[in-house]
Amino acid sequence: MSQLTKKISTAKVYGKINVRKLPEDGTVLNLFSIIGVAVGTKSGTSDFGDWTCLVGQFEATNLETGAVVSSANAFLPDVAQGLIEAQLNQEGTSQVQFAFVIGARADEGSPVGYSYTAQPVLAPDAKDPLAELRGSVSALALEAPKSKAKK
Repeated sequence: MSQLTKKISTAKVYGKINVRKLPEDGTVLNLFSIIGVAVGTKSGTSDFGDWTCLVGQFEATNLETGAVVSSANAFLPDVAQGLIEAQLNQEGTSQVQFAFVIGARADEGSPVGYSYTAQPVLAPDAKDPLAELRGSVSALALEAPKSKAKK
């Protein structure tokens, strides 16, 4: 059973990220999963600056505790939210369904000591603007270079 909350955000679902708990080898610590249907955005200004959140129906699960929260407002890390906003801005799009696992990894170049990751866990739908392009590009052209074994 999920608990209703005013908004979903990393702080609301997971809490403060302890940089010392992040794996030192650069692997990702999965924080929470989120599923949702975004129908728009809303923006404003707070004491911390300008903000934009997704509006719709959302449910997030803390992957450490299993606690589940639901809300009509979601603040996602930029790495995920930007993708959803771009899809919402496509002509003829009234809603975007999504599912992500949000994580964090140590990042010495970041002022807070970590950076967010977002792993999509929902198959792309027909509105995926890159789907057609993926199909027309040669698989060889996008293949990662083979690493050479050291002797």
